[in-house]
Amino acid sequence: MRPMICALAAGLAILAHAAGLFAEPATANAGSPFAIAPIAGATAVDHQQGDQAAYRRITGFKPKLISYQDHTGRLTRTRYELTSGQPPAAMIAAWREPLLRQGFVIEWQCSRKAQCGSSAYHQLGAGYAPVNGINLGIAGDVEYFTARRTIEGQPTVYVAIALNRSVAFVDVVEVAP
Repeated sequence: MRPMICALAAGLAILAHAAGLFAEPATANAGSPFAIAPIAGATAVDHQQGDQAAYRRITGFKPKLISYQDHTGRLTRTRYELTSGQPPAAMIAAWREPLLRQGFVIEWQCSRKAQCGSSAYHQLGAGYAPVNGINLGIAGDVEYFTARRTIEGQPTVYVAIALNRSVAFVDVVEVAP
């Protein structure tokens, strides 16, 4: 009985991996944009892409002040609906950890609205939406991180991921060397 259960569990793990439930972000093929695989329970509801697009990457927050860096490059923005029921901290980790294994360095991260700030100008006096369009609504369980990967001779890749229990924004900007 025990060997049959082990075989069944192994088969289910293979099927889950094939279905992308444990997908790792993939690096871009030559000429293709850098891609970040969705986490389990994330369904893309909006996707935008543009070459030589301007992007303001949020790099910090203090009351009434959002810090950011301006970048111009290949921009990919994807908004996901989240239905896994996982806590935001677990979902952000599911996106962050594979990127760290690929050589990304976290430049800033925050947890909860008190550390991260607000989407709009109300409450804490500054917001993400006017800076770069990220709108997490009024949710308090906010998670955010931004990371950078630099490899000589390749575009520098910047990633910004913001989420709450029901929505995630995954932004990638690639800046030519």
